[in-house]
Amino acid sequence: MTALLFKNVRSTLPSLLVAALAVALAWGGIKIGYGWAAAAAAVVLLLGIAFLAVGDRQLRGNNVTGGVAWLERAILVPGAVAAAVGATLIIIGIQLAPPEDASAETKALLGAVGTAISTYFTTVFIKGADDADEGWSGSLVKGRLQRQFRGRFPEGSEARDAVFSDERYSGWGRDGRKKRAEVIQAALG
Repeated sequence: MTALLFKNVRSTLPSLLVAALAVALAWGGIKIGYGWAAAAAAVVLLLGIAFLAVGDRQLRGNNVTGGVAWLERAILVPGAVAAAVGATLIIIGIQLAPPEDASAETKALLGAVGTAISTYFTTVFIKGADDADEGWSGSLVKGRLQRQFRGRFPEGSEARDAVFSDERYSGWGRDGRKKRAEVIQAALG
């Protein structure tokens, strides 16, 4: 029971962190300045890009388990983008707040515009945080492994399945990625 509870908490952690970072960026942008908020988002983004580069380098050196671990940290890239978009939506929502003396129609129109903008950008940029493990990290690791190890393992081998099979190893979630990395690492020697 406890393990299931913590698994559910762990799976929602990226969404929580994106939302918290979005609020922090919006608050910082309003209180300190928008340049500060942009710089903070850029630092997180660049850190994620650095993790991506280290992960790729590890894979090229045939350190698959290390490479996958670094690539998983590259979740900061889409997370930073989603948080920046979230912060922008918060700021737009504040800016679109009608003055108290506005007519009911103006208040309704500004509310509808804010809702439409928020719905669109949430769907496009932020919704992915709900499935960050399989979606963001899983698809990134899958693509990198398939690019790096295309043609390296014989058809039907366990290592080839670890690289190319979507069904085996319980998909591309965290546990599946770890097992896949171990199988590929063992096959490389």
